[in-house]
Amino acid sequence: MTFCLCTLKPTKPITRFMGVLGLLLLPVIALAQENTTAILKQSSNSTSGVLVFDENTFKEIRQAAEKGDAKSQYMLGVAYAYGRSVKRNDARAIAWYRKAAEQGFAEAQNSLGRMYSESQRVPHDFAQGRRWYLAAAEQNYAPAQDNLGMLYELGKGVSRDYIEAFMWYKKAAEQGEYAAQYNMALLYMNGYGVEKSYDEALKWLKESEKSGFPLAALRIARAYERGELGLKQSDGEAIRWHLRVNELREKYPERITEFERKEMEKKKK
Repeated sequence: MTFCLCTLKPTKPITRFMGVLGLLLLPVIALAQENTTAILKQSSNSTSGVLVFDENTFKEIRQAAEKGDAKSQYMLGVAYAYGRSVKRNDARAIAWYRKAAEQGFAEAQNSLGRMYSESQRVPHDFAQGRRWYLAAAEQNYAPAQDNLGMLYELGKGVSRDYIEAFMWYKKAAEQGEYAAQYNMALLYMNGYGVEKSYDEALKWLKESEKSGFPLAALRIARAYERGELGLKQSDGEAIRWHLRVNELREKYPERITEFERKEMEKKKK
């Protein structure tokens, strides 16, 4: 099956099982790192990119959270959201995120927005998602700006508005947010909310690649394979960019979608 990647309209975010071609076309949610303090440690056997708590640290966090410390409340929300040191409990995650969010803690506001907008375990409430994304975005928190842009691009809880989406993506992209840079490229590629420009699309794909996003490098590789985006077809350049994809996948495994990971596992068999 062949078709031009640059002519299709995005319909939903990259959070489900899809083919790579679909992944290259759809906006990407910003996965903010849940690592706001040095008292967290990286799991030695996890590739999820989510940090874990040791027992003593968890006790310290809970005590501080119960005393009203916003950062600790946020981290306790992370623990319940991801099942770190406690059994996963979405209701408690939301409750602790909310306590921190109501104190103006941007990371918690963004995480609360994601729980309402993207979680597969919590009923979607896009109005609440937008509310909390906006609260964090107005504090210039780049992941929330990207996520808010995605709601506008896809018309989730708001009227679809590519111009508004472009504005929020741009704010985040200029701060180096890899997902927003990729999403900017898609808008330029399709001419949604902005004049179509393959030059600008390539510029932002390369910025996203420099920021460490494998899909951006993959999209450039495919463009060289097929002579798309104004590039001359080149097998040599395609191979070079595919090698870069592999480098980024190894360096940032948490940025690989579940679908991509399964595809990679198949190739190893």
